[in-house]
Amino acid sequence: MHVVVARGGHDIDWLERHTIGWPALERRLREWPPERAAAVCRLEVGAIRRLGERLAATRPTAIRTLLGLQRHGGAAAAVRAICAIPAVTGDWRHVGGGFLAVTLGAVPLSVRVPAGPCRARRRGA
Repeated sequence: MHVVVARGGHDIDWLERHTIGWPALERRLREWPPERAAAVCRLEVGAIRRLGERLAATRPTAIRTLLGLQRHGGAAAAVRAICAIPAVTGDWRHVGGGFLAVTLGAVPLSVRVPAGPCRARRRGA
């Protein structure tokens, strides 16, 4: 989100009309440049910057989570932070933008899964 704001990819109109606490989050984001986030998350700074740049420039953007996240300590805070990203970018206003949790088949997705060594091993197991 730090990169999104730095690139001007945040949607001020959406934030002011549909969120609570934007000024406080904006102040907090200044404390979390990509270098700090990379050190805490053990990721490359470039990966964080590239994701932020993509989120700042692409509309609509949707983030989808899968099973597993809820099984970790701090999962509620993580999901809340993930849901805040499309609020900052204003993607909640766009069809196809926002956040999607596991749907277990309720929402059909057109996804082509390439066959690979893992799939072949499962068939033979």
